[in-house]
Amino acid sequence: MTVFHTARSCFFGLALLALSACQTTPPTSGPQPVQAVSDETILQALARHHNSVHSVRSFVTTRIRTRLVDHVLRQTVVARNDRSIRLDTLSNFGQPLGVFIFNPGNIQIYDPQKNVVHTGAEAWYMMADLFGTSFDFAEFISVFLGKVPRYDRLKVERITARAGNLYVMDAEDPIRKERTRIEIDADTLHPVGMTRFKNGEALYSVVWTEAKWIGAVYFPHRVTVQRHHENDEVILSYRNPQVNPAISDDVFELFPGRAAP
Repeated sequence: MTVFHTARSCFFGLALLALSACQTTPPTSGPQPVQAVSDETILQALARHHNSVHSVRSFVTTRIRTRLVDHVLRQTVVARNDRSIRLDTLSNFGQPLGVFIFNPGNIQIYDPQKNVVHTGAEAWYMMADLFGTSFDFAEFISVFLGKVPRYDRLKVERITARAGNLYVMDAEDPIRKERTRIEIDADTLHPVGMTRFKNGEALYSVVWTEAKWIGAVYFPHRVTVQRHHENDEVILSYRNPQVNPAISDDVFELFPGRAAP
């Protein structure tokens, strides 16, 4: 009897040992390594994205934070071809409070309550009153379209994989003598962030989030811009944007067909 019990105990012990050896080791926690993708594939994806967005029309909520103010504006935005933008600021009841139009070399601000148009240097001062800060829209229209400014002029230096499911591309703008670091989502190969540098100092940073497919375009519905020297931040949150609608030239005219008052 004792021999039988001893043999049975040995048998069960060996069986348990075999079962434990066959169990799968649980996966380790922590960020998984980024799957290797060729630099050529990444560059092709970025170029496709850059060339796929031409215009946008949308309601937006704009939050502006500066040293002195922190306020939220209800606006409509129309932007086209990285060159032109129109922002209409609305009251809580949808009434126009101001119209801002930027075309290359031309800026206009219309005050509908006073029926006055401000242009040139006066418009830049009015912009500070209207938005709480002055903004170089020639630089940031591309950003609001979800694209890296001057992307087609950048000279790529290297692309590296980083933790957090990112690729990071370092590039130089040989004309401006500026450097750009672009963060790229490893799954979608779309830009999700960038920082621009001059003389080793960060000028501004951008974060693109809440991206969704609109037709064939993967478009960010939230754009955050931080300017480091000015110590300010602008956040655009899109609501039901139209991407790549046809936009006529007269959208960027205050009074198409007639002279301004």
